[in-house]
Amino acid sequence: MKALLLALKAARHALDAAIREIEGTPDRVIRIGRAELNCGARSLRIGRREIFLTPTGMRILWTLVKRRGEVCTRDDILAEVWGHEYGGTTRSIDTQIRILRKIIEPDPANPKHIVTVHGHGYRMTGDA
Repeated sequence: MKALLLALKAARHALDAAIREIEGTPDRVIRIGRAELNCGARSLRIGRREIFLTPTGMRILWTLVKRRGEVCTRDDILAEVWGHEYGGTTRSIDTQIRILRKIIEPDPANPKHIVTVHGHGYRMTGDA
């Protein structure tokens, strides 16, 4: 029960931090390939279609965007998204990245925007 409460507290903290961080750049729209991330509205669009992202997916995407060109380890992403108290595994990051790729990448099997850096983590390419 204590572990569940810690996980919920960490998730709430991460969501609050994501909202504060994204709201800090209200007019900013960032292009990621064919997608547009509107920071103020906390929305992702592809063409005229608005794409729903979970708070976790949005936080991971935002982490990669703000560190564009840098390698983000799974531990970096876990700490940024869930906080240091998170007791889960890094496999949840891989699942979220797979979902983000399906949304953003024209060919998720051969990603150009969110790339895997084998043995280290993920990197949002500079041309995103």
